[in-house]
Amino acid sequence: MIDVHCHLNFHSFEKDYDQVIKSAFEAGVTKIINVGTKIDSSQLAVELAQKYDNLYAIVGVHPHHADKPEQGWLEELEKLAKKPKVVGIGEIGMDYFSYKSNDIVDPKLQKEVFIKQIELSHKLKLPLQIHNRQAGLKS
Repeated sequence: MIDVHCHLNFHSFEKDYDQVIKSAFEAGVTKIINVGTKIDSSQLAVELAQKYDNLYAIVGVHPHHADKPEQGWLEELEKLAKKPKVVGIGEIGMDYFSYKSNDIVDPKLQKEVFIKQIELSHKLKLPLQIHNRQAGLKS
């Protein structure tokens, strides 16, 4: 069994990465794909993939973070995407869902960041992991 989308790189797991990953493998998971949502979580996904044999990373900027990418984010993302055990670009796309804690990120910004990451995936010949929530055919 392969877990194709998880976020072990989120802060809620930082105290027990080893135990969570060990438990998944003991439960029959044979491979895990850990997905970044911005540059720092993508970096951590890559670091965890380097530490664990059957753990892989997908790197990218989620649409909820499209309004605040770090300076030089695309270049940094490309560097991360070239690391061993990175198997795709994601979690990218369009998201028009509004949480109580934040409003919808400007769709124009989401689209710009989405397109740049699609172009990067094409350049590096990496598959995409698309996130589309309440955006319909706009993705």
